[in-house]
Amino acid sequence: MTPITKNKPAHKQKLLKMHELSRLTGVPPGTIRYYINEGLLPRPLKTHRNMAYYDQSYVQRIRLIRELQEKRYFPLSIIKQILEQGESSMDTQEIKTILELEGRLFKNISTLPKFDPPDLKALCELTGVSKEEVLEMERVGIIWRKLDGRFDEDSVRIIEILRKLRDAGYTEEAGFNSEFIKIYVDLIEVLARQEVRFFSKTVTGRMSPDEMVNMAENGINLLNTLIGLLRKRMILKIGRELDPQRQL
Repeated sequence: MTPITKNKPAHKQKLLKMHELSRLTGVPPGTIRYYINEGLLPRPLKTHRNMAYYDQSYVQRIRLIRELQEKRYFPLSIIKQILEQGESSMDTQEIKTILELEGRLFKNISTLPKFDPPDLKALCELTGVSKEEVLEMERVGIIWRKLDGRFDEDSVRIIEILRKLRDAGYTEEAGFNSEFIKIYVDLIEVLARQEVRFFSKTVTGRMSPDEMVNMAENGINLLNTLIGLLRKRMILKIGRELDPQRQL
């Protein structure tokens, strides 16, 4: 994590001393130093060996850390990941916006009737996909298990679609291995991260959590359709570029 740069005199940046930062956040100095040592906070501006200054961003960041600890019971390792993923393009309020949606999205989407999450053996029997292939899909991050070792409904659907792809000719023997599927995983992860960042920047401070959930759920289905249509048009465009004489 990059330390605060020493560009301006402390009095012009309105920097805080440790005791002031501790008073504003209600967090003891020892805990703040621990956050710094663990990488949850950037290194402060040091003017002398025993004199450090902190800007106002530390106040928001410390309050967010405490909220994630006390209200969401996240361990510091997870909090650090959240902060690292957001710090390049999201401020603390935008991170909190996304966390407000946690566990609330997709609740109005009906699940399979009497869905019983399967373990590895049951998933293979249910879908007809080999144990080795399921484990390979898990290895590359296409599917995942819950804490109890069972696969969620989306993972089951993904494996079922994979089997249908195999039936359609997208087989290992033909060269369509897990790396082929991973192309989609990698691209969708990039797209999803950009969507989350743009959404959070746009709605932060403008909507209630309920309004954000409703907007996100309605938009996701429409955007999924849009993505499918744009992908189709792009494939046709590439086809015309490769063969200008052919009308697609």
